Amino acid sequence: MWIQYILHMLLNLVTRQGATWANTLGSLALFYSVFGVAIKKAQGAEDDINTVAAGTMTGMLYKSTGVYVGQREGAWPA
Repeated sequence: MWIQYILHMLLNLVTRQGATWANTLGSLALFYSVFGVAIKKAQGAEDDINTVAAGTMTGMLYKSTGVYVGQREGAWPA
């Protein structure tokens, strides 16, 4: 009986938040790919540093939006 309850909860979670998660992860994958290709073109070679740099730049871009919103709200109090 508890398996049905857990499956029901999981199905509800996926149907409610699945599109949001897919959109976020798709955007991150796009930026990772763009950064990876740009670094490869700029450097002229493909090595492990490109992968690390693309991941770092994607993470910085993803986190920078949250920091900016927090700074903006703190800069102009209501």
